[in-house]
Amino acid sequence: YQMQIEENAQTEQNAEETLSRLEDDLSTAELALRSVTHERDGAKKRVSELEAEVGSADQRIEAAIARAEALEESLDKERSVLIESDEALRELREEHHKTLAHLEEAQASVSRWESDEASRTNELEVLVRDRDTWQADAQQALRRVAELESQAASSQVRIEGGEEERRLLRVQLESLEARTQDMVVRSNAQTSELARKDARISELEAMLAGQMTSNLNELPPLNEAGFFAARPPDVDDLKLISGVGPKLEGMLNDLGIYQFQQIALMTRSQVSWVNDQLSFKGRIERDNWIKQAANLSGINAHTDGQAGNTA
Repeated sequence: YQMQIEENAQTEQNAEETLSRLEDDLSTAELALRSVTHERDGAKKRVSELEAEVGSADQRIEAAIARAEALEESLDKERSVLIESDEALRELREEHHKTLAHLEEAQASVSRWESDEASRTNELEVLVRDRDTWQADAQQALRRVAELESQAASSQVRIEGGEEERRLLRVQLESLEARTQDMVVRSNAQTSELARKDARISELEAMLAGQMTSNLNELPPLNEAGFFAARPPDVDDLKLISGVGPKLEGMLNDLGIYQFQQIALMTRSQVSWVNDQLSFKGRIERDNWIKQAANLSGINAHTDGQAGNTA
């Protein structure tokens, strides 16, 4: 019995130890369960946060896609505008080249007309000299006739010979007068031809001036007198014109005059306007600015000492 009691005590102790171990294991399991539950809750919270971030990212992606589509559409429009601009620029360049070609043709035509005018002038001078020579011969023949008539009046014996000689001289005189008349007619014709050439040159120069004016469309706007209202990209040294110093150049710049061709192509009204603005009027005509500016700019200008070709 005693042994049975000891065994029961031992069994009870073993049971208590087992129960204690089970309780410890249960506590450990509870701790582990609480830890797992906490981690699960954290994982759920993180999943929720990640879902929210994914939703926000989806929204940003959709916004970015929409913005990219809008940018692509805007880029297409810009490309279309750029293509149209390139086409317009190409057309403008072609028009510019055509205008330059017309300008060169007009300049060449003016040069040819000037050469023809010089040749016609030389020919006219020769004809005038010939006419003067023939007129001198005719006057000499007339004087000779007068001398013969005087001799015939004083000497009856030489009448017949004098009459014959006078007749011959009259024939020569008539021939000379006919030739002189013919030269006068030819001289008048040459004068008319030169006048027509001058009119044609004026017309070509007016056309040249118009073409050159059309090439100035890209330059700054003009003031009331037709000069630049602002400083243009290309500026000439106006002091190269005789009579224009630094002070006068500054005054001309203030009036919108910066280039030689502006002075070379000035109209009478522009000359009058500039004279009114300057403190020493008439300087343009006295120093012949227009011809000087035409030579400096390479423009063949025909001036009357007061203004350009156009009114």
